[in-house]
Amino acid sequence: MRQRNRATLFLIIAAVLTGAYLLGITFNVSPWLRGPEEWRWPYVIPVGVIRNWLPLVICAAYLFFIYWWDKRALTRRRTVLALLLGAVMTPVLQLALLYLDHDDVRSQLFLRTVSDLSGGFYNVGALVTNNADFLGNFAARMSGYPIHPQRHPPGLPLLFALTRQFFDQFPSLASSISSGLRPYQCHNLELMVLPNSAIAAAAIQMFVPVALGFGAWAVYFLGREVYDRKTAVRAALLWPLLPSVALWATRWNHIYALFTLLAFLFFHLALVRRRAWLMIVSGLIVSLASFFSFGNVVIIGFLGLYALIWFVAQRERPSFTWLLGAAALFFLGLSLVWLFVLLVYDLSLLNVWNTAMGTHLGIGRSYTTWLFYHLYDFFVFLGIPLFVFWLAQTVRAVRQWSQGSRDVLAISFAIALILFNLSGLSQGEVARVWAFLLPLA
Repeated sequence: MRQRNRATLFLIIAAVLTGAYLLGITFNVSPWLRGPEEWRWPYVIPVGVIRNWLPLVICAAYLFFIYWWDKRALTRRRTVLALLLGAVMTPVLQLALLYLDHDDVRSQLFLRTVSDLSGGFYNVGALVTNNADFLGNFAARMSGYPIHPQRHPPGLPLLFALTRQFFDQFPSLASSISSGLRPYQCHNLELMVLPNSAIAAAAIQMFVPVALGFGAWAVYFLGREVYDRKTAVRAALLWPLLPSVALWATRWNHIYALFTLLAFLFFHLALVRRRAWLMIVSGLIVSLASFFSFGNVVIIGFLGLYALIWFVAQRERPSFTWLLGAAALFFLGLSLVWLFVLLVYDLSLLNVWNTAMGTHLGIGRSYTTWLFYHLYDFFVFLGIPLFVFWLAQTVRAVRQWSQGSRDVLAISFAIALILFNLSGLSQGEVARVWAFLLPLA
């Protein structure tokens, strides 16, 4: 009864804070609600008020299902049903929210993909026909790329290149896809001169909302291992409702959350089941993640702190030799992708890193301002209700530590998040840039 009363209190607090925030945003009470002057989210009123009903109805129906599911016994069939619905609702909610402003959703998915302002990775990768030449000269050519590819490793442009080369093998399929996309940008002569396979390559990023649905399954598998099945399914059902997941259709940053989940899952299994070889898998996942974005390197710090807290919490700890071997295997996995491109294509991680950081670290924003707005932006787009419950669980975990009930994930994530914030590595648009951390919260 006491626990239920406490949960009710947290729900009331979450509802009041959410209502106050939404009223403030609706009436644009202060631009500071959308960030400091150095980086501020634009204030845009949806064009079609009538179209507001679509996401509202979808959300209401989905919330009703969650309520119905939570009142029933946990069975294998209901678990699979919940996970399937969570995976499907992830792209459905993204597209429904995109429909608020654009009645032709596909046009916006295509525009966001091919625009060098919103990404630029397509603009580099779709032109590539020789992968060896592209990778071998990537570091030397970075400075001539659009702003985002300048700051990133070659993973995303290479993905577009591989997609184009796939469609080169199936010209009829490429023509079919291309003919449906070209009319959206027929005024863009630079784009229109590209072959059908290059236009069709945009489909790989337009597919991101669907791919992000796998996050519901990944959240479940990690949650089941760290907590229990009921908690895991609840988390998976909430995944599509996270504002940061729902609002940025086609953004790659949210796909990186899958890397985080899988890396943590194999890392955790290696520790608790004493299977050191799984560390290679975890390290390889982080290595692949770093090939797409250097921001994903931060995952290493979160994993390291998780391992430290886990080790302190154990009564029967593994031997020092086992830990040393596990760490060596993790770093072996971590080196594999970059070692491969170095040996095969002569692409140096150090050269790419120095070029990217030379641009990225020159933003010149206020460190002090972002100490607050880092966390503010992240938690607002995590969802204020989830922030309230996250904070309550973290406080609870700290209090119960001395009593033997040790929530390693809650403690390690909170400490790592504080340290990451203090580092000042990213300043601006945190809700998108930190999306890879969403599932941990």
